[in-house]
Amino acid sequence: MNPSKWLWLASLAFLPFLFAKNGQTQIDSVLFRTTVWSVVNFLILVFSFKEIPFSIFKKIGVVSFLGYAAIGIFSYFLVHFLYAPFQLEGISEIIRLINCFFSIIFSIHFIKKEEKLLSLLTKIISLQAVILAVIGLLQYIGALQNCADGVAPCGFLVNRNLFGSYLVLGLPFALLGFQNAIKKQNKEENNFITSISYLVGIIFILIGVYLSQTRSAYVATAFIGLFYVLYFLLNLRFLYVALTVLVLGSVGGFVFYKYSILNTGNFDQNSKEKSWRDLTQTDSQAERLLLWEKTLSMIKENPFLGVGFQNWKYQIPKYSLEGLRSEKNEVNVQRPHNDFLWIAAESGIITLLFYLFLMSYLVYVGIKNKNILVLVVFAFLIDSVFSFPKERIVHTLILTTSIGIILIDDRKLFSKNSLSESNTKKEIDKVEEIKIEEKPIIQNSKNKKKIKSKNKKTGSKLVQKHIEKPKVILPTFKIIPTYLAYLSLFVLAICVYISFVQNRDKAKTIDLLINNQSRNFNAVLPLADQINDYFVPSDYFINSVYMHKGYAYLNLKNPKAAKENYLKGLEQMPYSIALLKQVAVLYQSEKKYDSAIFYYDKMQKIIPHLPETYQQMYNNYLLKKDTLSAKEMIEKCPAPCK
Repeated sequence: MNPSKWLWLASLAFLPFLFAKNGQTQIDSVLFRTTVWSVVNFLILVFSFKEIPFSIFKKIGVVSFLGYAAIGIFSYFLVHFLYAPFQLEGISEIIRLINCFFSIIFSIHFIKKEEKLLSLLTKIISLQAVILAVIGLLQYIGALQNCADGVAPCGFLVNRNLFGSYLVLGLPFALLGFQNAIKKQNKEENNFITSISYLVGIIFILIGVYLSQTRSAYVATAFIGLFYVLYFLLNLRFLYVALTVLVLGSVGGFVFYKYSILNTGNFDQNSKEKSWRDLTQTDSQAERLLLWEKTLSMIKENPFLGVGFQNWKYQIPKYSLEGLRSEKNEVNVQRPHNDFLWIAAESGIITLLFYLFLMSYLVYVGIKNKNILVLVVFAFLIDSVFSFPKERIVHTLILTTSIGIILIDDRKLFSKNSLSESNTKKEIDKVEEIKIEEKPIIQNSKNKKKIKSKNKKTGSKLVQKHIEKPKVILPTFKIIPTYLAYLSLFVLAICVYISFVQNRDKAKTIDLLINNQSRNFNAVLPLADQINDYFVPSDYFINSVYMHKGYAYLNLKNPKAAKENYLKGLEQMPYSIALLKQVAVLYQSEKKYDSAIFYYDKMQKIIPHLPETYQQMYNNYLLKKDTLSAKEMIEKCPAPCK
């Protein structure tokens, strides 16, 4: 029995419940799950690569990989070699894209091969969502420990945004199961109990979404419910459904604006003249709007290639941290909380257009064939406006599985009469056997002799032809699938190795931070040397690995080595406030005041209203006896400088 099918189903069933051991942080889970995902895809391909037809690779490659993924990868490597050759952390995003590609292929292959698997897959994901919703409900009533703001299962979904959005993605599978149950006419299958079970599951999922307190999940759920009732239950035309959704969406958008922070009329009388930028210290919604504004500035500066995968968090300080919590070192932002802006900022506008084309095509195919799982694509896109589902492994796995199921119905890609090469060969062999059996058994002996003599002649001719063929035989189309399969295995093996290294070394940065905080500096240096800073340039809080090494050298009374490491860190993270400050202080201690002022000036551009920066620039100007410039710094200082 081929285990690839069950391995594929097991990965879908258990991956959301897996989380990393250290810290149970969101990023840690992403890297850990990426490693598991790569290993699983590699094993699935090992067990089934001879069964998967080459046509699936070719067709899905044209639709997805040669579009959004390929352009994104090309732009990243171009940016890397031209502008940022000192670190390759963005390789993790490429690994996720490659795994997405294979997940789409596997879902198409297994479900086309065995249609009953779709029913089993629907039950697995629906049950999974119900279990998570029940866990959230038990946390709400106090029966289980709560680990997040709002309800969210501890460890594997880490916060309410992950929890709520994942339940929304599981909801269409429960609706699909319910729809199939009420359509069945075979009474022996006990459809009434099945329908009630799915209905109860849907109710639990909706309760879990409500308890998650996630606004994007609320919007996506409302859209899914409205679209499902109008299009799939009432069978209205899509045009009427679209108009209804547009009208109700406009009303909902107006209500949202009326009572949100976007409307300055909601401010009290003392702050009516303030904008949402002035309230970012206390309101996460306003902070996201500010992040979007800064991200748009990044896109305008890098419209075609972007800044490279995973480089947004290193480049955003360039556009000022003013108004963000990062300004006071409370938190370091790692993404803009909008996948569309994130893609455009890191990979360029062209990549974003390919991404939107891919999603639009999937929506078109899903609506045309009335596939309920098109609601997964809708939910993913809605969540992408407010959050970052493309980085979440479990969310992406559900999306890619749904994409495969949607594409099966696309007649342009997969006609019903199209079969894999292996299946066609088997059928041809069977037909030939049947024809041979139908031939008359009794034949004249003369005819037999004639046939034998003819066979000898034709056989000798074939031997001569075979001898005349050239020794070097070029690969034919039939051999391509074998080459492609082995190449795919090689690529996935590389993905497994790199994702393992990133997950392992990212976990080591936790020990690095602990040793520095406990002032165990002798343990910091050998541990930092073990970390591959090319793939893992920073810890979970976006502090450079070289920052940790420099801090350890500084406390071990080796300022020269400390400065060397700080400067290496700035090559990878040129706008890190912590690194800029440490380098400026060391140059000041070396009495290189111009260099110190240069780095303080960079700090001033990132955080314009930080009094400490003006104070230090003032001191350095005085030390180099430039009183005029020192006076200018005092006048610009936002708070009283000494």
